[in-house]
Amino acid sequence: MALNMQQQITIAALAITYANDRVAARRAIEKHCRVAGGYTGLKNVYLEEPPKDDVQQSFFLAETLKYLYLLFSDDSLISLDEWVYNTEAHPLPIKGVNPLPVD
Repeated sequence: MALNMQQQITIAALAITYANDRVAARRAIEKHCRVAGGYTGLKNVYLEEPPKDDVQQSFFLAETLKYLYLLFSDDSLISLDEWVYNTEAHPLPIKGVNPLPVD
């Protein structure tokens, strides 16, 4: 599977479809994207040792790492049976399943 691990949608998709691969995703980000002072993207994800593009995308910390945090958090924190995440990893209640409280 060829993925740009800085894309938040990659982690979001892994969260739903490949929950068991979350450790592999985190390790791949650390192995291939971690640089001094932050993280970088990759120019060619098909290579075993891909060249880095020396750019940390603006969404990486706020969205991609938030998805990783949620992947490793306790399942009782936010139930995926009651909530869905938008592309920025904000939880939204599933209509009819988890209504918002009304004051």
